[in-house]
Amino acid sequence: MDSATAAWSELVQPEYQNGNHEAFSIRLDSMTLKSGDRVAFTSSGVTAFVGGNNVGKSTILSEANQLLKRNYPPGRTEIFRIVDRLETIKSGSDSDLFAWLREQGYFHAPTNRARQGFAYPYGEEVRSPDELRGEFQRAKNSDHLGLIGGYVVHYSQALDRLHNINETSRRRSLLEAPTSPVHRLEDSPELMHEYGAIAKLIFNQELTLDHLDPTVKIRVGRPDVPAPPVDSVTMDYRRAMAELPLLSEQGDGMRSLLGLMLPIVAGSHPIVFIDEPEAFLHPPQAHELGRLLARISHNKGVQVVLATHDRSLVSGLLADSTVPVSIVRLDRERNSTRSFQLESDEVGELTKDSILRYSNALEGLFHQLVVIAEGNDDCRFYESALEALSADPDYNSYPPSEVLFVPSSGKQAMAKIATSIRAAGVRVVATPDLDVLDNEHTLKKLVEAMGGEWPTFEKTYRKATHTFRQERSPANCADILGAVEGVLKPLGREPYTSERRREVQVQMRLSESPWKALKEYGMRAFRGESRKEAEALLHKLDQIGIRIVREGDLEGFAPAVGVSKGPTWLAAALDARAHHSTEAREHLRRVVSGLSFPSGRTTATDSAITRSNHSGIASEGN
Repeated sequence: MDSATAAWSELVQPEYQNGNHEAFSIRLDSMTLKSGDRVAFTSSGVTAFVGGNNVGKSTILSEANQLLKRNYPPGRTEIFRIVDRLETIKSGSDSDLFAWLREQGYFHAPTNRARQGFAYPYGEEVRSPDELRGEFQRAKNSDHLGLIGGYVVHYSQALDRLHNINETSRRRSLLEAPTSPVHRLEDSPELMHEYGAIAKLIFNQELTLDHLDPTVKIRVGRPDVPAPPVDSVTMDYRRAMAELPLLSEQGDGMRSLLGLMLPIVAGSHPIVFIDEPEAFLHPPQAHELGRLLARISHNKGVQVVLATHDRSLVSGLLADSTVPVSIVRLDRERNSTRSFQLESDEVGELTKDSILRYSNALEGLFHQLVVIAEGNDDCRFYESALEALSADPDYNSYPPSEVLFVPSSGKQAMAKIATSIRAAGVRVVATPDLDVLDNEHTLKKLVEAMGGEWPTFEKTYRKATHTFRQERSPANCADILGAVEGVLKPLGREPYTSERRREVQVQMRLSESPWKALKEYGMRAFRGESRKEAEALLHKLDQIGIRIVREGDLEGFAPAVGVSKGPTWLAAALDARAHHSTEAREHLRRVVSGLSFPSGRTTATDSAITRSNHSGIASEGN
């Protein structure tokens, strides 16, 4: 019997020596916020909290970590701002706990018997079996883990990670438990190989663990001298090792990423909280980090709970649809933090959709408002118009930086994008061209995607488009004459202005191609009773966030730029300052006014926007 086994036999009572380490488990089940919203955690893989600034992402992680680990004296309480309670799932007996702690290498049996027990993973503290048995019994009856929390929960913050890869003191004896993840690399060539593979993949650098220095260090590169046997190290090898730069002296990005991954690769915590994992990283590195976190956490059966505001990291998390990843978007409703969760199966559906996966749609998770437009030119023009509008002293809506414009490459994809983004609790507006009315199926899908019920729109839609849906024979001279008289006869001797001329042109074109006239002439294409019904229809669509372009299409905002539709139109329109026009400004006011949460909950910000009512439009909140 070796000394460690003898110490184990002496320290732990016989009835607790035959546990099954595989039977022990502590997992997060769910979290309830002060707002009453409930978040469910993936059993392995990643649960990612996302959202804009100051919505409580980092606070949630900090409070969850404190709630799990807290072990207060009787009568002591602490007020948490966002998290109300955590629910955990625990399995195993006291003996299973001890078997698990020993399996993870936490059993600490130095010659100084006064310090024998179970060492914390990354510290000098050692707890006796009696202490831990009592803590585990209390933890079984609550969701607070007390002293057990130090063994099962790891909390990673950006600045701490920069120091995780610093040189580490050597253990005083071979029987001491690891007090650093670097010690675990020292004990396991397999873990060191896995860790080095990450550095090679992301930074194209190899890593070497320096066993020769008085402290354990990680160096970058490989010695140019072959490694000798452990009992006959040459001076040449010592010099070659000493010439390698230290990992702790590399740039912030490399230190941060490898400092983050070290406790995950080399650690044994089943629950890991990570705040801003993308800190100090370039977008490609953040993407690769997200992919690694998802894959490694799933393979190791670890629950990773992270907070991020980086699209590249999120896209990396979603790179492999077989890995369970849940997205929880946070938002502020008055003084309360609300959550909107996409479960892992819903996220998996998103990753299968090429439009969502390869567009900027996922960036909407980090904005207050997403506006879906038909094409890239529409998005760029509307961005410019919103920037111009926001300079008005009376502008009191979303800051332009909080509005994301997403191109849908046509009307048909708008419903799919809207459904996916709204499911995450993001406010969404769709702004198609007016000729969306010529396809009832497309409009119906969009209405339903935006939370509307088509039967409440159908009657008005049919009345508004009745004249456009009639079968028409080719126009003859009498048709054209009738169209002209219909406009001019009621006006008698009034001046024939450019506006009258345009009305005549509209009616002449209506005799030939009514649906085409919608895009070319906008709301002027409607006359009489149809115009009244069309105004009513567009108002109802405004209320659910479908803000149709009343000018017809994008080119309707700059009809006089002298450039036909095409790749040169946008530059010409911006040079002509068409984005400052009254029509463009009114459209953007309509786009950003009176938005509600997809669930129908209106925020204080939304209410202020509705009250300000800059455009003179009636309140459009749901």
